[in-house]
Amino acid sequence: MKIIKIVIFLLAVSLVGFCLLKNIQDFNKELPIENSPTVSEINDIQSVEINGKEYVFAWIQVTRTENLFLHPNFEERYTLQESIEKYGCINLTSGGFYSEANSPIGLFISEAEIISNKDSNNLFNGYFTLTKNGEAAISKDYSGEPVRIGLQAGPILIQNGQIQRLVLANDKMARRIVVALTKEGNIYFITFYNEESVFVGPLLADLPLLVSNIQNKFDIEFISALNLDGGAASAFYNQEIQLSELTPIGSFFCEK
Repeated sequence: MKIIKIVIFLLAVSLVGFCLLKNIQDFNKELPIENSPTVSEINDIQSVEINGKEYVFAWIQVTRTENLFLHPNFEERYTLQESIEKYGCINLTSGGFYSEANSPIGLFISEAEIISNKDSNNLFNGYFTLTKNGEAAISKDYSGEPVRIGLQAGPILIQNGQIQRLVLANDKMARRIVVALTKEGNIYFITFYNEESVFVGPLLADLPLLVSNIQNKFDIEFISALNLDGGAASAFYNQEIQLSELTPIGSFFCEK
């Protein structure tokens, strides 16, 4: 009799367990199962390595030069988000360097208006210009020809297709912003940074080779490249990533 009771008890437990398992399975079938996207699927992250260190990079390829604008931000001090909303930017990157007095260092021309004249500077030795006809150039001098956009920055990283060797007394690891031109005249803005700490990035001395590595990786030929303001006073925005500034950016390129 005792054995019969034990058998009946075990059968009852099994039946209850089966019913619970069936209910759980039916409940799970009713819930939609979503795959959690990886970071690379969200941001399409690309990386490049130099001297054993890996850096994330992203770029903006300007599709229509007439939609590219250089806005001063020395007095306005708009944040990245405020700039995007105010000017309707689909892409944005920080521009040139500025002084402690919140004024541009060297040449600064916005919509053909000269805000600051060029200045002789060994570090900021390059000029990015864009004419009203959409002809872009990066050169070591600016002769005063009419341009819609003109910005002095530096140093020059690539000139006439040749990587420039940079000898710097003081160098540090910081997020970098670069403007580069192809032989077809296409404009690229590129940022390099550390994925774990976004305000950290490569040494300035390593930047020419990093830009060159990208062109080799993607079969793009840059004939010239120029370093723009980076570090804490830099920002970068496209449809994949948003890198905000820590301190105000002095100016920014906005593609509408």
